[in-house]
Amino acid sequence: MSHTKAGLFLIGICLICGIVMLFFGIRGCLSDYALTQNYDQTEGYFTDYSVYASDEDGTTYRLIYTYIVYGKRYTVATDYGTQIIPAQNSTRTVKYDPFQPQNAVLAGGGSNAPLLFLGVMFTFVPLVFVFAILYNKGYMQNLLKNVLDFGIGIFFIIMGLGSLFFVTGSINLLKILKSFHPVLLIPLLMVAAGALQFGKTLAAKLRARKTSRLE
Repeated sequence: MSHTKAGLFLIGICLICGIVMLFFGIRGCLSDYALTQNYDQTEGYFTDYSVYASDEDGTTYRLIYTYIVYGKRYTVATDYGTQIIPAQNSTRTVKYDPFQPQNAVLAGGGSNAPLLFLGVMFTFVPLVFVFAILYNKGYMQNLLKNVLDFGIGIFFIIMGLGSLFFVTGSINLLKILKSFHPVLLIPLLMVAAGALQFGKTLAAKLRARKTSRLE
């Protein structure tokens, strides 16, 4: 098998895996939304954590938040493990069943969110390679250049905001800063880089359109 065919085969495998992960991630998130769409919301306060998993790669933790409904105190924990431990009493939105307040989930997506993120990544990156190959072969160059230029910026914005929402349960900058952790610099920089790329591309397109009109 030639290098080109081997590369295309790997791209195809990654794309298929991405589509499958996207399907199950979206289905899981929609299922979570259907379950909680009639839930009320309140603020939960980070109060404790427990070990979720521990191996040679390190230890991850289940975060525990306390919330109060009708004067009674309840706790809810993440259904995934994380190495990021927020500041004590930092807040996160809690969605709870108004008729059974002990049934609650944390805003920001559960275990389905990482699957959704991976699906986006494994779908987007192979598509970039496919578009680049088509562009180099001279197919739809103007269209593909616009897709690549704008798409990269949009991709970084979505991934950055999605990561922030998953970790903090919010994309409100003030709320994120209150529970700030150095690791959050990565998705914040991703959002900034994506916005810069999108803005530069948009400005270049507007300048080109203005120049063509003057000519």
